[in-house]
Amino acid sequence: MKKVFVLSIVLSLGMGAFSQITLTHSKHALKVGDVQSMHKADYVAPGPSGAGQIWNFSDLKFHGEEKNVMLDATTVEKYGLLPSATVAIATGTDDYYAMYKITATENDNVGHLGKDYHMVFTQPYRRMVYPFTYGNHYRSNFSGYGVYQDNATTDIMGDYSFEADAYGTLILPNNVLTNVLRVKHTLSRYEFSR
Repeated sequence: MKKVFVLSIVLSLGMGAFSQITLTHSKHALKVGDVQSMHKADYVAPGPSGAGQIWNFSDLKFHGEEKNVMLDATTVEKYGLLPSATVAIATGTDDYYAMYKITATENDNVGHLGKDYHMVFTQPYRRMVYPFTYGNHYRSNFSGYGVYQDNATTDIMGDYSFEADAYGTLILPNNVLTNVLRVKHTLSRYEFSR
């Protein structure tokens, strides 16, 4: 009996070592009240893709921090321009909000609201799908329009993709993060004045 018990512990530990890192709605979607802290740094090549990577960015020099606050979208002035939005990201910039529609399976950027302009994506820019794990990828198009203070209007369109191309350990100057899933976003955007 003792041998069976020890073997089951060893098998359980081994299964944990090979489990996939998966982004899920319940753990990773934007939620009202969350705060994102972003440290600014000079560009550094992202390192290799693949499984079990170790990215050593211990020499990275931070020069500034930005905090983004997740708000209930209905509390934002001009919300009526983007009524499908559920979460607004308030950046450090006054009167600027990135507006998102969050569902159990998707995270869609539906537009932006600023003091002097607004941008509406009639075909949203999907930022994530859930669940999402190593090897997954997504590709699509987006389109919409922007209206600026001087009533100038632009048509906006583009294509984008995102893929979970690597996972591993991320070494930063102030922290070591394990079980990191890297998601690479690629975007081509075009604006045409009317």
